[in-house]
Amino acid sequence: MRIFFITFGDLRFEFIAYNLAKLLTDNFNCEIIIYGHAPLTYPRFAQYTERIKLVSCPDIRNMSKRIPKIIKVIIGYFRFISIGLQTAVRFRPNIVLCTNYDSLLLAKLIAFIYNAKFIYYCTEHTERVDFLKIRSLRQLLKWLEKFVITSKDIIVAVEPWRAQQLQLQIRREVIVIRNTPLFESNNHFLPLKKQNKNALLNFVYAGKIVESTGIIEFIEALSFFPPNQVAFHIYGRIEDNLKEKFRKVIHKAVTKGILVNYYGIIEYKLLSHELQKYDVGICFYKGSNMNEIYCAPAKLFEYCKAGLVLLVSKNLGIYNALGERDFVFYVEEITPEAVIQVIKRIIQKNEHLWKLKMQSYNTYAYKFNYNLEFENLLKELKRRKWM
Repeated sequence: MRIFFITFGDLRFEFIAYNLAKLLTDNFNCEIIIYGHAPLTYPRFAQYTERIKLVSCPDIRNMSKRIPKIIKVIIGYFRFISIGLQTAVRFRPNIVLCTNYDSLLLAKLIAFIYNAKFIYYCTEHTERVDFLKIRSLRQLLKWLEKFVITSKDIIVAVEPWRAQQLQLQIRREVIVIRNTPLFESNNHFLPLKKQNKNALLNFVYAGKIVESTGIIEFIEALSFFPPNQVAFHIYGRIEDNLKEKFRKVIHKAVTKGILVNYYGIIEYKLLSHELQKYDVGICFYKGSNMNEIYCAPAKLFEYCKAGLVLLVSKNLGIYNALGERDFVFYVEEITPEAVIQVIKRIIQKNEHLWKLKMQSYNTYAYKFNYNLEFENLLKELKRRKWM
């Protein structure tokens, strides 16, 4: 069985593709190609596991800055289609799976050419996360969702609100598989040393750095603490219009003696090991779009998988996923003043940090395990005799 997984995401940290591909190869005799974007420095062809290969299309950010953005998007989109078709010719898939409406036309075309089964594994989409920034083209692709999805296709949504939206629009049954990370039995929880009351408390953020994530406000809040009390470690890509402000606020904190480290982008497969070095995971969202209000970000589950205490904003999606737990500390509003008060509460709990971290990990292992959610799709694949 050959499965062609098409995603518009960056192959370096496209967790949904990796998780789903690995679980499919663990449960079925199949080969998988994951096709998506990556910088020019990333190999065009790469091996993720023995039966999972990666094929990359050059990211539009690699194009000259002199080229207008709209031209970049058009060239990038047609280049993505071209390389995707070339890859399909060599691979000849039995099942085609795509992650959002941006890649839906290409995926359905390939499925039609090779008479392949089709799975629409639909991730959330808003203007913030869309690859296509041309409003009319984006609306056209959303509109086409209604007509290219058939009753024979399997439709999956990663959040209940997206499933409800799809059911109203497409009028088809939708399976909900939350976007929780993959739990691997060989990825053991690393032993943590108990810390004394005065130990440095290490905060970490992993994800895209944009205005709505409240990273600026958090760094400003840290500046009010003694240098030997808190530290902050940051992973992810910075939005271009935030780079200067980000640099200045870090510089200000560092001049006050606060340890703030920015490590850039980290590959998804290395993330869990890195996160286990720290104590508290940060996840703030100002609720500027539907994703931020209604969805539980994947980083929450990554933090729990690494056994981190959580410092999070009280958005509906986050609160519905986590509820009231001892290792979860909520910030009602994302301001330096509000964050300072919550950090003080965490510092007071420093003696019990080991216990809180273990609660976080156990919550992941027994509540957020991706395998539990994935069983729904396994049952559907077996019921239809696709695998």
